[in-house]
Amino acid sequence: MILMNDVEVESLVKEMLNNSEHPSATVLKMYEFTNKHKSFASKKFNGFTLYFEHAFELLVDLVFAINYSPKKQYPKYRTPQIFLLKNNLGPLFSGFERSVSGFYDEGLILFRACYEAIIKVYFISFYPSDYEAVLVRKLPKGKRQFNLSNFVDTDLKVDWDFIYRLLSRYTHGNTAKTLLELLDLSRNGQTEPISFELMYNEDRFSTTMNMCNFIVWNYLKVFQELLVKPVESSFDPKLLKNLSDTEKVFGAMIKLTPNKKFANTYDEVIQIFNKIAEREKSYSA
Repeated sequence: MILMNDVEVESLVKEMLNNSEHPSATVLKMYEFTNKHKSFASKKFNGFTLYFEHAFELLVDLVFAINYSPKKQYPKYRTPQIFLLKNNLGPLFSGFERSVSGFYDEGLILFRACYEAIIKVYFISFYPSDYEAVLVRKLPKGKRQFNLSNFVDTDLKVDWDFIYRLLSRYTHGNTAKTLLELLDLSRNGQTEPISFELMYNEDRFSTTMNMCNFIVWNYLKVFQELLVKPVESSFDPKLLKNLSDTEKVFGAMIKLTPNKKFANTYDEVIQIFNKIAEREKSYSA
């Protein structure tokens, strides 16, 4: 190993930077693309961006409002649910921002964290005495373990494999995309130079919008059913009206989505909350 002093490192840094433009022409082009994509998304899908911004602000306000609700009326297991939602608002906003900027893959990767948080919230309501299972891997013998896919299939009884496959497609080093490109190269040979590229794809953008709307609606339902209704009188009436109206709008968007698999999730989520009500009632009895 060759050790260098601070002067040598500084000299190398200067030499490195002398070999590039400042600011970077490539990075400037990327900024230009993201600005154009945001503008295009805003003009062609203005409703999507406006609805999201409205809903996200509402979710942030709801998290803060919970500080002033009578927490003694919440069961013990409600606290980790609140923190799961709060701690995944960042990925939710970042996923939206990446999507409207033209980075669809990155948006879906971030939405995966939000989806997993939602499923963990549902698991806690199904198995309140085992809520630790969504937070730590090593549990004492006899404690229920959390497995996302098994829980979705066996307990929620919904066919959401298409959601998890979509969200997982671009994780793990983007292996799936790499495999597809290698298969295309094997079948058709190299037809274009290998290069980093950015492009607008309306179908893929629509897919990320569907996913974003699905996650936002689930968040709104959790707040409405689990966090607000039990202590409704402690919330500002305007905030309650906003939540009610916004939940209805996003629910309608899910129900009317041209993609039938996403549209079917509307009734499935309603059924999940019916099951949660039964589970939590029997637990507290």
